Amino acid sequence: MDMAKFLILYTVLAACLALTATQWNPGTSRYGNLYTAGYGINNAALSQTLFKDGVSCGQCYLVICDGSRPRGQYCKPGTAITVTATHLCPANYALPNSGWCGPGRPHFDMSQPAWERIGVYQAGIIPVL
Repeated sequence: MDMAKFLILYTVLAACLALTATQWNPGTSRYGNLYTAGYGINNAALSQTLFKDGVSCGQCYLVICDGSRPRGQYCKPGTAITVTATHLCPANYALPNSGWCGPGRPHFDMSQPAWERIGVYQAGIIPVL
């Protein structure tokens, strides 16, 4: 990676990490193949509800696993990850009655390395804030 790209990436990451959350909203998260697809580690595909027709693309989200909700036993307590919204969840995950990325459902599809910072591998889908 040349120095200019590194500096841009570093600046964007620093800006994301500097943001603080003022409001926590419930949602879900799972891990996918974002990293192997070339999107990087700290990026996430968003459900239709969060993506808002692309308005949220580039926004940063501080995501923590919510141990107080069902499946919360798969959370890693005291951990959080900051991810950048890069794209919409794949359409096949948003089919009616089948998916976590459908309308009305806040959801983050993260790279496996990012997701495993907050959740236990065997969990699949975890509750997040």
